[in-house]
Amino acid sequence: MMSQAERVEMHFKAPVKLVSLKVVPEGGAPLPLSIDRSAPATEHIMVKLPQLTPNNYTVHWKAMGTDGHMMNGSYGFMQH
Repeated sequence: MMSQAERVEMHFKAPVKLVSLKVVPEGGAPLPLSIDRSAPATEHIMVKLPQLTPNNYTVHWKAMGTDGHMMNGSYGFMQH
């Protein structure tokens, strides 16, 4: 039996501030997430996920380095 994904975690080489994070199920709308935009810059970002149904999901993120440099990316995962 596969375990439930409980959070999104991202690790960076230098501190960043999370600007946006979307978790989107295939064929659906972005999930509601609680993001603390007032949190200080950090090398480790963790956001709790709501209960997921079996599906393919895509994580879209944007972050800003302490020098103001914007970065973004995306990756996918499957919940069984």
